Amino acid sequence: MTLPSAKSAVKHDKKNLVLSIDKDQNIFLDNAAIEKKELKQLIQTYKSEKNDLSVTLEADKLVPYDLIISVLDEVRMGGCYSVVLNVKQSS
Repeated sequence: MTLPSAKSAVKHDKKNLVLSIDKDQNIFLDNAAIEKKELKQLIQTYKSEKNDLSVTLEADKLVPYDLIISVLDEVRMGGCYSVVLNVKQSS
């Protein structure tokens, strides 16, 4: 996966869920392939087990912006508003 880069990027603790979208627009939750339609329910389930749930969202730089927003919307509808966008640090 080729992440976009930003000079202000910082490393985040990956103790919470990692949601990834690869260049082929496949979606993964902690490395397990899922369908976007499953995401809201999965987030609700994780949220019920861990109230302070946080999601790290990483998407290949070729993923269309509207898909990223759509996935982010599903996470929020699942009840998780703590989302970190993961990028690689540029020099």
